Amino acid sequence: MVGYIGRQAVNGNFIKLDSITTSATTTFNLLNGGVAYSPESARNCIVSLNGVIQSPETAYNIVGSTIVFSETLASQDVIDHIIVLGDVNALGTVSDGTVTASKLGTDAVITAKVQNDAITTDKINLVSTSSTPSLEAKGDGGSQDGYIQLNCSQNSHGIKIKSAPHSANASYTLTLPNNDGNADQFLKTDGSGVLSFADAGGGGKILQVVSATDGTTRGTTSTTFVTASNTCTLNITPSATSSKILLMFSSIGQMSTQTGHMSYVTIYKDGSNLIGNEGMSGVGNYNGGNTSGYIFGSCDIKYIDSPNTTSQLTYAIYLRSETNSYTARIGAGGTGNTDSTLIAMEIGV
Repeated sequence: MVGYIGRQAVNGNFIKLDSITTSATTTFNLLNGGVAYSPESARNCIVSLNGVIQSPETAYNIVGSTIVFSETLASQDVIDHIIVLGDVNALGTVSDGTVTASKLGTDAVITAKVQNDAITTDKINLVSTSSTPSLEAKGDGGSQDGYIQLNCSQNSHGIKIKSAPHSANASYTLTLPNNDGNADQFLKTDGSGVLSFADAGGGGKILQVVSATDGTTRGTTSTTFVTASNTCTLNITPSATSSKILLMFSSIGQMSTQTGHMSYVTIYKDGSNLIGNEGMSGVGNYNGGNTSGYIFGSCDIKYIDSPNTTSQLTYAIYLRSETNSYTARIGAGGTGNTDSTLIAMEIGV
């Protein structure tokens, strides 16, 4: 066992400085491994000259990285050694995992000591003796507001935010940074834990309705689909890629009483036929009867489109005849009954 007089030395940094060749002067440079070294004070050094320990601050002083003797030395004098008894308040390297929470002072960890003003770790564990652990952030109580942004990838966990008023009548508003979302929108989940904004009503609701009406009888002898009416064309821009578009068209169609003469109606989206060559609605004929006569029938189309886009879409009614010897018509119901109407409704999913 090593004995100590006075307080036990816990840590030291004892240094023997490089040898010094004397000359007829009072001042000599202090080197440690060839590098200039500055002891804390003369009292921090043990200096042996010609075999005699010198008195600090009387026989010598320390000035920066030099030792200054009170008397001029000669070339035959010998500085036996200069021992530095350790740097003031110097500490050795602390072993990993040895600093405990009790060793840290209250409010000791400040923002200036956190790298890049951020906690660079994978997680923060909130442990509480109560049933509801919480994470709290405060503003400065003045004009600056504080907020917390939490990102959670676990579908089984959620985030609950509540205000803590200072008084019974205090009023607080929860806001989102950067003006995310639009007025009257709601946050919704896509089922995988990702939150996004949706129009009022949320999933399974009608988000918007667009319609176009044509009050003129339209006809064609073309056997391929052509635009039935510019006024039965509409544009709609879905608010989400998951939305469905419910399309509904109604009109009165006309066809010949001659066998095989039919009118076909379909809906195009951005110039492409949604339904096919036979269309969704065909105004048929009956066999026999007055071969020069016409009959009328209802043209009704109901179709659900899944566009998977938030870009503007153009829907239009197209018409064709079964034979170019016959004019297929829509909006052919006569005075007061010629309106053709196309409706598009965005359904939130």
